[in-house]
Amino acid sequence: MFDLNVNAPIDLAQQLLPILRKNKSGWILNISSATAFQPHVPYRDRPEAAHICVAYGATKAALDRYTEGLSHEIYGDHIYMNTLAPEAIVLTEGASYVIDIAKKNPDMVEPIEVMVEAALELCTGKHIGQICYSRQILHSTDRAVKSLDGKETLGDAFMAADITNIH
Repeated sequence: MFDLNVNAPIDLAQQLLPILRKNKSGWILNISSATAFQPHVPYRDRPEAAHICVAYGATKAALDRYTEGLSHEIYGDHIYMNTLAPEAIVLTEGASYVIDIAKKNPDMVEPIEVMVEAALELCTGKHIGQICYSRQILHSTDRAVKSLDGKETLGDAFMAADITNIH
């Protein structure tokens, strides 16, 4: 888990930095998780979540800390490095394991468009070493949520996910 969630992003950043420095600008965005912080106990969805949250959360906490530290070393090169985490579960095609959680707890789900718009904000702005949550960064920058093709405004940072069509 550490190889995938910590070592791989570190290796990728180290390989990318010479190119970004040569170009005198760029962005690196790592994807984290709210599990980097210990969730309230007992866990809302099921007790077995503790086995996932502890190890997975530890890797994301390490990634957050690394991002924060390295971002301050590279900002002078006009390279902006941040970490983004969803504030809730993001329903994607591969997230079928969370369908039951989403149906029982709709407040634990956020639309993928919220995460995408937050990533776009962090990869176009001059944010330095931010450990951000999707809805927080959108709300603080007053950025609207658009459709994935960018043609339609869907709502604001607190737009609810449509869980009526999940199977």
